[in-house]
Amino acid sequence: MVNIEIDKVAYKMATRKLAHIPKGINKATKNAINRTVSATNKFIHTELKDTYTVKVSEIKHGLEKENATISKLSGKVVASGPVLRASGFKNDTSIPKEYVVSIKRRGKRALPEQAFVAKMPKNNGKQRRQHKGIFIRKGKERLGIRELTGPSIPGMASSKPIRGKVTKVMYKKFNERFDHEVNYLLSKK
Repeated sequence: MVNIEIDKVAYKMATRKLAHIPKGINKATKNAINRTVSATNKFIHTELKDTYTVKVSEIKHGLEKENATISKLSGKVVASGPVLRASGFKNDTSIPKEYVVSIKRRGKRALPEQAFVAKMPKNNGKQRRQHKGIFIRKGKERLGIRELTGPSIPGMASSKPIRGKVTKVMYKKFNERFDHEVNYLLSKK
């Protein structure tokens, strides 16, 4: 979790400048927070897409944003979700017994010979759906299989390199937007 605190001197100056506008400082802060949240969400999405071979749909489902309001001046981008299936990453399952999964853009990982691809039923209420996955047996017995998985969206988003870049982008974007929003409100009146 990354918290951004506004510069107190800049906030006091902006409050004085916007004193004649009703709820002016709250409007400027809300707009700056919302723009920062949107930019951060897009930046995290791009970083995950560039670093990992995860499918874009998995990233979209794993990132949620919550915008600020005038009465609640806080916003957030939340990465959530379970570990992703190995089939959710770039994989090559065309040659039996030689399956390869690539989690990061720079590397590939050969799976054990015992790995196999299967369609498993997912009973979802009235609809019977199936998903294609890469599985491996737990032991020597026929029954007892587990699906191979990779990291989760929160795990990938909170890795040190990505988290550091996100923090820098958030600070820069918020300061830019706050100054812009204050000047915008001043130019309207």
